[in-house]
Amino acid sequence: NYKEYHAIGVEAIKNRKLAAVTMAGGQGTRLGHNGPKGTFVLGIEPPKSLFEIFTSKLKDIKEKYGVAIPWYLMTSKENNSETIEFFEKNNYFGYPKEDVKYQW
Repeated sequence: NYKEYHAIGVEAIKNRKLAAVTMAGGQGTRLGHNGPKGTFVLGIEPPKSLFEIFTSKLKDIKEKYGVAIPWYLMTSKENNSETIEFFEKNNYFGYPKEDVKYQW
């Protein structure tokens, strides 16, 4: 059944019937981070924020199937502005700006 379901998923991606949602309303206080949790930079090489890692996965899909998946970031009143500023400062990590939506 894997091939059948995989084909259904690929078709949904290509027809823009699929979106990604990230619950991004948390602050990084438990991580010892001052700011939205998604802006936390992991100690990996090269260092990357959580948002950058998520974006790289969406970019892989865009490259593979030729279509960008709309990405909805569910922020909070406390971190919406900081989250938007972070994406703008980092040029959306190379993902299409028009496909990144914010809601709190």
